[in-house]
Amino acid sequence: YNLDGFFNVGWGKYKSPYFPEEEIRAFRQKSHACVFMTAGFERTLRLAGDGDVVYCDPPYEPMPGTAGFTNYASGGFSWDSQVALAESCVAAHQRGAKVFISNSTAPRVIELYE
Repeated sequence: YNLDGFFNVGWGKYKSPYFPEEEIRAFRQKSHACVFMTAGFERTLRLAGDGDVVYCDPPYEPMPGTAGFTNYASGGFSWDSQVALAESCVAAHQRGAKVFISNSTAPRVIELYE
């Protein structure tokens, strides 16, 4: 979503668009035991525990010497937010959750997760 709260992916101009109906139906069948929620990462990760699987895809930390873009929401996603996410993920893991996180290979990100 963009700063105005709207979905920010264009429709495209496909001559013959593919609608993945079978894949959507398969996902529906397999996702019955899943919980999808819209909440900040701190609240969401506080609920994660034994048997849960969590995937975090925060705005990637810019590489040194680049401007990067982290303003997906008002206030952006600061380094303090990156650290808080890492701490919340460690706590969820200690409660038994399996946690996966994607991010850049910026040196301080590597250091944060070592």
